[in-house]
Amino acid sequence: METIINILTGLGWKVTKPGEKGNKLKLLFIRNTDGTVRWFWPSGLQKPLFLKFYNIQGAKGKFFAWAIQILFHLRLQRLFFPQATLWVESQPKLGLNISDWACFTGTPGPNRKGVLYTENLRDNSFIKVAIGEQANLLLKNEAKTLWKLQANNLTEFRFPKSLHDQLGIHVQSNISGTGKRLAHFTHQHVKALTDLRNRTISYLPLNQSDIWKTTLELLQKLNQSNDTRLPGGLLRKLKLLMQSLPQEKIIQTCLSHGDFTPWNTYVENDQLAIYDWEMGCHRPIAYDAFHFIIQQGILVDRKPWKKIKMDIQTICSENNSLLGSLSLQQQQFYLQLYLVINVVYYLQVYRQQENWHTQINWLIETWNDACSDVLKSHVNHRALAAMDLIDFLRTDTYAALKYKGHLPEQLSAYSDLDICIEKKNYKRLVAWLTQYPLLKKRNTIVRSFMATEQLIFQDGSVLNIDFVWKFKRKELVMFKASDLLAHTTLTKWGVRVPRAIDNARYVALFYALNKKTIPEQYAAYAEPLVPSTNKIDQALLRYFKRNQSNEEITRLVKQHTLNRGMARLINTVAYLMDVYKQITSGRGMTVTFSGVDGAGKSTMIENIALRAEKQLRKRVVVLRHRPSMLPILSVWTKGKEAAHKDAAGLPRLGTNKSMLSSLLRFAYYYTDYSIGQVWIYLKYILRGYVVLYDRYYFDFINDSKRSNIVLPQTITRLGYNFLLKPELNFFLYANPDVILARKQELTRDTIEQLTDKYCNLFQNLDREGKQYIAIENLDLQRTSDEIFERMLAQNAA
Repeated sequence: METIINILTGLGWKVTKPGEKGNKLKLLFIRNTDGTVRWFWPSGLQKPLFLKFYNIQGAKGKFFAWAIQILFHLRLQRLFFPQATLWVESQPKLGLNISDWACFTGTPGPNRKGVLYTENLRDNSFIKVAIGEQANLLLKNEAKTLWKLQANNLTEFRFPKSLHDQLGIHVQSNISGTGKRLAHFTHQHVKALTDLRNRTISYLPLNQSDIWKTTLELLQKLNQSNDTRLPGGLLRKLKLLMQSLPQEKIIQTCLSHGDFTPWNTYVENDQLAIYDWEMGCHRPIAYDAFHFIIQQGILVDRKPWKKIKMDIQTICSENNSLLGSLSLQQQQFYLQLYLVINVVYYLQVYRQQENWHTQINWLIETWNDACSDVLKSHVNHRALAAMDLIDFLRTDTYAALKYKGHLPEQLSAYSDLDICIEKKNYKRLVAWLTQYPLLKKRNTIVRSFMATEQLIFQDGSVLNIDFVWKFKRKELVMFKASDLLAHTTLTKWGVRVPRAIDNARYVALFYALNKKTIPEQYAAYAEPLVPSTNKIDQALLRYFKRNQSNEEITRLVKQHTLNRGMARLINTVAYLMDVYKQITSGRGMTVTFSGVDGAGKSTMIENIALRAEKQLRKRVVVLRHRPSMLPILSVWTKGKEAAHKDAAGLPRLGTNKSMLSSLLRFAYYYTDYSIGQVWIYLKYILRGYVVLYDRYYFDFINDSKRSNIVLPQTITRLGYNFLLKPELNFFLYANPDVILARKQELTRDTIEQLTDKYCNLFQNLDREGKQYIAIENLDLQRTSDEIFERMLAQNAA
């Protein structure tokens, strides 16, 4: 009731105690979803005047308005709406009738105002009552803006007249008439904003505009605040956005409404009526158009940024008069300006607001996506996604495991994120990821206790995240996730992390139950376990110091109630289902690398193996030339050690010239391929490995002399048709001078001949379904990126 009393007091009605001097004022009201009062009116009101404040859109909105009108027509409103009784002593400032009005209590926050509508005061009028000093300043600005509009002789839209202006109160005419609110941006909106722009336009450097100076000051205040509700990643992105804008660029500004939305406009007789001008000031052109589309998309249509952006692009292309002759690049520039100015302003408003309503989180989530989308050409997408993920999770219960306290965007390219989260929150997060604007592809594996998300972004970067809601190793539960989530803290960068002792338990149990040594980088994690008298903590401490076997830890974990009785049976069944899912969905791939010696194969294979392990999160096996189920032929005559020593020497030195000998040698190695490939497929590919071949069967086709074989190419080429085909095949080549500078093993003519043969072969093979790619290996990183991008695409197929 405090808000109601503040509004009535602002109107000049003194609220007294029951029985004291004054009149009894009975009120009916409708609540918000959080229980606060949204609209109230005198119980004797004959018409539902409060519908003037209601944005009637869609079937639901129309039904609500229709039902309200029926109730009032049947005089049944007192039976359906809660009542309150106040005693007021009338001291009217405006001659307002005590029983013929309806009031909207306004949006909570420092800008809050009560808005009354009455049809018996100077015809139809709206009366705004400030609640607080900041709201009073807004009312003063509205009166000033309305006089500016009147002075500019605007004809393409209508706006209210300022009827009365005094401290804390502003009365303005009603311009709604029989108009309707339109949810879509139409030619009426274009006409109105174009007229406003043309009559009030000005040109000045960005850094000299008042709105830009104000935005800089507000962002500085936001960064200096200690409000943990503010999304840290979004604040850092806003700073990057502001820094990326040319400060001395001449911009176009015009008088702007500031809150141009469907619920602040009406259309009647093909003309727009615009009210609520309290935020009016000069802003960059197109600000109001962007605001209309974005606010409608977020708050009403609940669209993700990807779809809102499409709406903006459609408006810009269909209504060129709105943005004049601006190029697409300039339109993007003014959209960026809008995002910075609008987001900074409202974050400052929300910082002063004690209780945040759900819509604030809707806005922040979409603003985050929008800012990342605008920054995507300047900042690594993986870094942006890490920031956005932490900001998205800020209202949820979660903990980043093994997190080292750095900024989210500083996560190493070869590091993953482990997030403990409630399963219900993971489902909400999936809906966000599905619409994330920078995401190119998601690879997801969901198991009974966790989900693995591999996020592949438009710039080719990759982020792997484990979302864990149950700490398990096979059928054993380590401890309750709820216990860890109940004791979390925020780092200075806004990342929620578990207690140090919970981190230590998680790390030690993970490695102990996997029968692996704890890496040295986690040695410091052991310290919180030292004072603990818990048996398992002491066992884990000894395991950290490497003087404790994992058998004792496994025994203690099995004794926990989470792993006994019916719980054990349920855990075992869930584990078996997880194993089945992993076998059926975790298939690997075969990748071959060919090229003359000196083309950079070995270095590239090392690089790709590391990226496959760290970024693809696949186990890797590297094979040389063939599956090697059968040993090198010379092993049978020279012995294993001598044969391998000879094989490691210079290539193409064999002296065999016999066709029969060559056929026998080729048959021997072809048998190795035929049998070995099946074994490799069963042993590695079905288990999710990446098999990398350093050279491959293609050497038999193009360079059989390397294997001491002299056969027509047609024979060796025919044999390839009956083998399993690797998914990806790369031939690396380089300028002969570059290769000869690295190695002197081949002549220039041989290098050129082999390069031509491989390029022709790969060009012909590429028509047969698999991928055969010849790459000039000029730059290690660029070549690695191209290869890895194709591996990512294959992994997602």
